[in-house]
Amino acid sequence: MMTDDATVTFQQDEFDAFAKEASARVESLERFRDNDRFVQGAKPPAGLPTSGDLDVLLKQEAAKLASDTRIDKFMQACFYYHADEKGSADMLKVRALLHCLVGRAHNLTLTYSPVAEENLEKAVKLDPSLVEGWNALGECCWKKADYNASKFCFENGLNMGKQNKVSLRGLAMVLRQLGKDEAEKQANHKQSLIFAKQAVALDMDDGQSWYLYGNSLLTSFFVNTFDYSDLNNAMKAYQKAVPSAFTSTLNAHRKLKESTTRICTSTEHRC
Repeated sequence: MMTDDATVTFQQDEFDAFAKEASARVESLERFRDNDRFVQGAKPPAGLPTSGDLDVLLKQEAAKLASDTRIDKFMQACFYYHADEKGSADMLKVRALLHCLVGRAHNLTLTYSPVAEENLEKAVKLDPSLVEGWNALGECCWKKADYNASKFCFENGLNMGKQNKVSLRGLAMVLRQLGKDEAEKQANHKQSLIFAKQAVALDMDDGQSWYLYGNSLLTSFFVNTFDYSDLNNAMKAYQKAVPSAFTSTLNAHRKLKESTTRICTSTEHRC
């Protein structure tokens, strides 16, 4: 596409290639952060050191991704489109995706990043249909412990298109943190279990979904049902999480929860 200024152009093919490359890099780092680093013998993504503080390494990687000169180049090209020019609406989506990539890069860190939140907010304002933007912003707000905002984001991620396991998992997780009184907390835990089950149904091979389903079942037992079948099903869910690429973000927690379910279901120890 050529603009009024011959020196500023937007090449769709070039942008698509960059977006694919940057998204793949972010996704590989997310996968390592959440899954692969817990798998014995797993290697980090190319270019990521094998030792050192993970959060520091991820911050460095985020800075490297966010400072890619191609981002500024594409962003500047977008602004040369006039509001009434054919293609200007597409440029809003391009800007949204660029902000989303920068936000997701900064959101790689284990702790809350205000830069991630700023960019992800811009992304979903420019393109409210950007599901990955809403989901990343929901995760960012979770790290900030702003659970109501996190819920709002995951709900938008779910409402903007077909069901997706990331939004469902996010809602299952955040609902367990909300509730003004006991009745509301119980209702939220029931809905959390529904969302977790739906996430598993979308991808029966996703260990992260099985892990969160196990969490929802275990919490449901203590908050709502006191039904020992929930504990048995939680154990099965945790076991299904193990063979997949996802071993669980906190493997020790999985083992603790398995031990808890064994104790609570034994005939000699009743919770």
